[in-house]
Amino acid sequence: MGTNIRNVLIFEFKWLLKSWMFFVGIIMLVGLPVLIESPIMDGYTWISSSSSYVYSHAACIISAIFIPICVPATFHYEIVTGMTTVLFMQPIKKHNYLIGKILGCTFFMLLILMLGMVVQIFIPVFFGEYPYMPKDFIDAFIIYIIPTVLFTISLSYLSFMIFSSSISTVLTVAVFTLIQDILFPVQYRYIIRNENLEILAQGKELTSTFTSFLLVNRLANIGISLLFFLLAVVLYTIKNEKQNKGRI
Repeated sequence: MGTNIRNVLIFEFKWLLKSWMFFVGIIMLVGLPVLIESPIMDGYTWISSSSSYVYSHAACIISAIFIPICVPATFHYEIVTGMTTVLFMQPIKKHNYLIGKILGCTFFMLLILMLGMVVQIFIPVFFGEYPYMPKDFIDAFIIYIIPTVLFTISLSYLSFMIFSSSISTVLTVAVFTLIQDILFPVQYRYIIRNENLEILAQGKELTSTFTSFLLVNRLANIGISLLFFLLAVVLYTIKNEKQNKGRI
């Protein structure tokens, strides 16, 4: 089972790197955060913690646009090229196939976001100063980006499994992102914003109360992501079993 998942993961990851999605991802997740909101646009350098969380916030918002476009495109490519038929000629189960696809997409997204993070770290060089502290960006990447991106990816796959429509997938993630304050209590919101984002961006020592809130929030997002992930795999397996029965 592990070998099959790994093979699909590698295939998906390599294909995404060679596709148009890699170049669009670089533009959206590496270039746009610099142009939309960055020290360069303000004409001065920020403190390291501010830059790390401002980038993380911008990257997560943009990911909520890019990921639901990326997910249906991978399925469309395989249908058009007949790649799914070739893959399923191998001894691989349907749920292992989707798990590999989701993991491949996840590593692909995290790679692009890490590239964006590296660009942000070296922005002070533009002003003739030393780069930002990598530790602040690593902290922001682990605390903010990873749980939020996992949520967005799992929601995108679940939406596509339910609707089988690119437009519906994009709209579902957009609605979740735009009205998350209505949909979720503050403890479960996957986009960190307003005063909570400001606290993180200040770079000060966090209070025990805020640390507890942040821990619950991030773990809750990871837990919901795993639930969406499992639901997507189950729905995909059921759909394929029905299609196979229909062919008999």
